[in-house]
Amino acid sequence: MYYFKKEKNGMPKILCILGKSAVGKDTLAAGLLNDKDLSVTKAISYTTRPRRENEVNGEDYYFISVDEFMKMRNNNEFLEETSYNVNGETWYYGFAKKSFMNLNKTIIAVINPRGLVEFINDEDIRKNLFVLYLKANENVRKKRYFTRDKALNDKILTDRWAARIKQDKTDFESIDGLLVRKKIPNVTLYTDYISIDRMVNYGKSFIE
Repeated sequence: MYYFKKEKNGMPKILCILGKSAVGKDTLAAGLLNDKDLSVTKAISYTTRPRRENEVNGEDYYFISVDEFMKMRNNNEFLEETSYNVNGETWYYGFAKKSFMNLNKTIIAVINPRGLVEFINDEDIRKNLFVLYLKANENVRKKRYFTRDKALNDKILTDRWAARIKQDKTDFESIDGLLVRKKIPNVTLYTDYISIDRMVNYGKSFIE
């Protein structure tokens, strides 16, 4: 079992950053991790999806093959896992148990609703969980999505964005009610027109 103790100041030991596609989750996580004044570490997810331009293996994600992912699954190495169907491909994501063994720092986890459900179902994680729920207008998110993946052609981007919107609608349909029912501490941050610095400073207030 993995036990997560609260810091002496009572702040959360596990900060989950939740939100729909292109809402700013990775941007916020990167800003918090780059702040030298914070004692934080990132739970890095394993994924089989293609690496985007400017993403670094071992920093953004651990990019592995489907065979490697299945081997880890069979060895019971994942704390949680999920998958997305994108243009006929299945992209797998999963947090390894070993990513949650550093008890000396606040753990930052960028997560989706299905992963959050699994976190909540683990009593040791749930009691020290705090969710920062990012939201933004769909048009704003679409613009960000097309900008960050500009190396791809418009047809691929359009198809992938449509798949993401469809998946998000399903995944987030009951997330607000879940947070209330399970009494998970959480706050909502609207990122439509907020600067990165302001977003990071807001996130810091739940760690310091």
